[in-house]
Amino acid sequence: IPRVAAIYTPNEKHIFKWLYGKAINSPSIGQNMSTRLTSDLPKLEAEEIETLEFDYLTYLSPKYLLSANLFHNRLQKLLTRVMAISSSGQYTSFLGNGGDLTTNGVELSLQAQPAGDLQLELSATYQQTEDRQNPDREVSYSPHWLGQFKLGYQWTPKTTLGLTGYYVSAM
Repeated sequence: IPRVAAIYTPNEKHIFKWLYGKAINSPSIGQNMSTRLTSDLPKLEAEEIETLEFDYLTYLSPKYLLSANLFHNRLQKLLTRVMAISSSGQYTSFLGNGGDLTTNGVELSLQAQPAGDLQLELSATYQQTEDRQNPDREVSYSPHWLGQFKLGYQWTPKTTLGLTGYYVSAM
């Protein structure tokens, strides 16, 4: 399963990263057994994910780091619930490899240490996911906008107080 990364730093303030990776997720024993109970169903295959990313990081000052990330993800052979009516008119439901999704997006992040032991992180992500088998249908559970806010204070060397907030747009 390939993974490749290249990092270029023209100087100490700018970092460019290019990353490529591929991964699989094999079906569990339970998922395979439930599918094998019906002999005419095809054997489940491993789900596949392929990702390509380009990152740019820049130090605005010693206390502020800004990053931008462009990404493309492709998910294939996703396990999906297939519902059908058999030739005898009986309703059936089973797992099958059927999902094929593509996501393109951009993420902007700011990390800051504005004063002493105070740490701040802000990030916003915009993404667009397409179901390649049903391009006219909006993908479930795939928001276009995500946001994150983190505030931390280093109270003692072993204690940090923190506050985290998330934003997820409509799905």
